[in-house]
Amino acid sequence: MITSENRNFGLDAVRAIAITLVLLGHTIVFFPNDQSIVTDMLQVLGVYGVEIFFVLSGFLIGNILLKLIETTSFTWKVVLHFWIRRWFRTLPLYFIVLILNVVLLYIFFYALPDRLWKYFLFLQNFSNEYLTFFPESWSLSIEEYAYLIAPIGLFLTVKFFNWLNLDKRKGFLLNALILICVFMSLKYMFYQNNIDIKQTFKSWNVSLKAIVIYRLDSIFIGFVLVYFFNSYKEFFKKNRLLMLFSGAFVLSILLLALYIYPLNQHNTFFWNVWYLPMNSLAISAVLPYFYFLDIKPKRFKSFIRSISLYSYSMYLLHYTFISYFIYQWIDLKQLNWTVGVFCSVMYLGAIYVISRVSYRYIERPLTELRDSKFIKSFFSK
Repeated sequence: MITSENRNFGLDAVRAIAITLVLLGHTIVFFPNDQSIVTDMLQVLGVYGVEIFFVLSGFLIGNILLKLIETTSFTWKVVLHFWIRRWFRTLPLYFIVLILNVVLLYIFFYALPDRLWKYFLFLQNFSNEYLTFFPESWSLSIEEYAYLIAPIGLFLTVKFFNWLNLDKRKGFLLNALILICVFMSLKYMFYQNNIDIKQTFKSWNVSLKAIVIYRLDSIFIGFVLVYFFNSYKEFFKKNRLLMLFSGAFVLSILLLALYIYPLNQHNTFFWNVWYLPMNSLAISAVLPYFYFLDIKPKRFKSFIRSISLYSYSMYLLHYTFISYFIYQWIDLKQLNWTVGVFCSVMYLGAIYVISRVSYRYIERPLTELRDSKFIKSFFSK
């Protein structure tokens, strides 16, 4: 079990920032009559929250896999153990919230989701426009397939490198780079197939940005980062401030591009192929600063860690689940700016409390099953 003593505060802060941005992005529901730069920026912040999650996940999961390569023979049994640990961490709460959302949809609207079976296999946004029910689950599909694909590629690469008597760590890097090239190539194919089709940000969002096969490279960029970070940690520590400002500068330019270089028929190559990977690279440049970040105030530290711990519950519960009650209890069309701000604060507080309960009584107990005697005894043989 991970305790507060061996958690990295800076990475907890990154996770807390990411989920906060996602939550803020969805507070626009309380400002239906306000189409301003403020609401536009809230939406953009929500998008960047998810992009941060992708790179952070790649960094953390990549680090786990890199250590397994270094400390084990990386057999199929090791790969299976890795999968089981990840699945106990992510799947139980996902399926619980999925079923809960289905039940609430039927209670409130006497309807059932279209092609519900796809959600149980994370296929709701695999290669086509994603389904509209439980839309926030799009990013979870991307992460789950990254957890599935990366170890398979690593297993094959490690076997090949062992056969050639080469450094397995280099195999980790090669595997990540190959996967990035594969999924970048799929982006290029998307660009070629849609070169004569008029695209908007809305169509780009549902047909590219949120689709598994076009987004897995974002997570594998985190793998590349963790390889170089572990290999040259002192360099990253020494230059972390420079990298922070460089990454922040690039992110600022990419944010401005939404307004000064919007998607049109003449720049689809930039938006379809390069825009999202450039975001991931810029976020990667920022992460090392936070890795080495620490603060003294214990209460603030504890609060940030709590948000980080509850972030998965927050993500699963913050939109579809809570929306059923918002639309039933609040006449959103009647809200003015002041009431909208009040509702946003109440929404954020409610999500924190509900997620805390979810984490303590559902998510954590189910996650801890991966350390049960049965599973330990099976993989210790």
